[in-house]
Parts: sequence; structure tokens; C-alpha cells
Amino acid sequence: MTHHAVRLIRRLQLGGASVLFAIALASPAAASREIDSFTLRMENDAPAGTDSRYTAGTEFAFAYAPWSKANDNARYHNTLSLGQLIFTPENLDEIDIVLHDRPYAGWSYLRYGQHRSHDDSIQSWQLTLGLVGPSSFAEDIQRAVHELIDDRMPLGWHNQLSDEFGYALERSRSKVRFRWQLGDERSLQLSESSRISIGNIDSSLSQGFQIRVGKRLQGSHAPDRLGAPAAYVDSAKAYTQTPTQFRPQRFYWVLGGKMSYVAQNLFLDGNANGQSHSVTRNPWVQEVESGFAYSKPGFKVSFLLVYRSEEFREQTGGQIFGSLSLTFRR
Repeated sequence: MTHHAVRLIRRLQLGGASVLFAIALASPAAASREIDSFTLRMENDAPAGTDSRYTAGTEFAFAYAPWSKANDNARYHNTLSLGQLIFTPENLDEIDIVLHDRPYAGWSYLRYGQHRSHDDSIQSWQLTLGLVGPSSFAEDIQRAVHELIDDRMPLGWHNQLSDEFGYALERSRSKVRFRWQLGDERSLQLSESSRISIGNIDSSLSQGFQIRVGKRLQGSHAPDRLGAPAAYVDSAKAYTQTPTQFRPQRFYWVLGGKMSYVAQNLFLDGNANGQSHSVTRNPWVQEVESGFAYSKPGFKVSFLLVYRSEEFREQTGGQIFGSLSLTFRR
């Protein structure tokens, strides 16, 4: 059997195991509830005119219809997500390992989440399992996209991190702390958020804030970013009999930031066997984000421009990337 055939079989075996994991998580409890919304999230550094470091992220998230418990005014819902992250060094033309830059790496994952929300807060548990290395198909995806848009091909993917199983268990919370009414259905909200993650992919602590100012603010105040709970959207079914001019439309501007202490990042630290390329991880990383969101019954769109400080000591300057989120609800 050829080397390529063995590699393909290995990928299929690992991929099949991930699919079985998704089926196991989705049933039987989740299967008893219908899918209520679908969210597509895409992050890319193209808005900054670059094509390196954290170069692309894509996530498809399905949220099941929310429900309530007796004697509890909170809402509960589960989510199931499929995503992929792609990382490359800055010099895509170098064939050999770029010693002072991050390694090529890709991660394809499945994420299961359980969420509990009130009008002013949301709490989540999320478990993420996936594959790092050639079995993530990150190289294949990036090459296909570059070929489609007639862009230069990265030449160093043969140096990427090797196959490794990746996992992360996280707990996150977001809560509105202050509200100011500005009149004409406009208001300003200040919320704070925290997150803890444990795993070989990511072990970190984060604390952040978000300011939203706009019209008819309501629902989730968690950032509409990869890994966040499904964004709040008014149900389209609830307004089928309502004239268009009376259906709620919401628009707001966003400004936020967070500080993270990073104890483990596989994409910087390299494979657990110690035989891959790695860089010196910075323990403290900051982010600032700004953008907007618009929603109407059944649909929401948001866009954020994110600045992330240096993630490793060899890195010169931070990184800017865009984050687009589209949510559709029945």
C-alpha cells in the first residue's frame, strides 16, 4: 500500500471518529429538539491586507430550540458547531522551516455547548474536540482557496504540525453591568465577560468588556466571534402576521476588549512529542475589537475588526483580522 493511501485511510479513520462523536453528542436529548437557528462565522486577515499568522477561521454552528425549566425564568439551549482554524508564518514563499515565526498548523473541530441565559446574562459550558495536522485538511482548504482566487501558493505546508488529537473544555460568562437610556429607543450597555479554558489546544484565562450603543438593544451580549454562543435573533415565525413596518429592527455599534493569560497554545508550543517546530509563547495577550451588528426577525449580521497583540516573542507587531457572523433563525 502506498504512503498516500495509508495517509488517506488514516484521515478517514480520524474523521469518522469525529463524526461518531458528533452523533453521540447530538442524540438522544438534542435530537428531540428541532434546530432553531444556523450561524456562519468567518474570520480572516484579508481586511488588513495580510495572509499570515491566524489567517483564517470558519465555523458552522447549529442551535437547538430554547426551552425553560419549571420555576426557572432562564432560557436553555444547546449548540453543535463544526469549524476549522488555519495558521501560517508570514513568509509563505519559504520552503524550509521559518525558525523565528509560528509553524504551519490547522485544526478542524467539533464543539458541543450548553447555554443558560437571562435577559442580562449568559453562561456556557463548551467541549471542543478535533484534529491538528494534515488530518485537519487545512492545507487542502487553503490551497483550494488560493487557487480559486489566483493567489500565490504557500510553499511550506510540509513543515506543518503533525497529526495530534486536540481538546478543550471551557466555561464562559457574560453579564450586562450598566445600562443608560438615551431616548428614542436608543441605549448604551456595558457588559463584562470571563472565560476559562483547559486543554492541550488552549489553556487560558480571559477577562473582557463590551460596550454596545444603538437602537432596541436586546438579547445576547456575548461577542459574535468564533466559539461564542449563538447570537440572539428575533424569531421569524413570531412575526409572520406582523406588517413589515412593525417588525423590530435592531442596530448597534460595538467596542470591546479583553486580556488573556495563556498557559498553553498548541499552535505556538508545537506537538506534544516535542519533535515539531515551535516558538516562545507570550503569556499575556490583549485584544481590542470594534464593529457593528444589525438584525431583524429571522436574520442577524455582525462585523468586527479585531486587533490582537503579539502572541509569541519572535513576533514583530500585533495582528488585525476581520470577523463576520451571519445568523438565520426560523
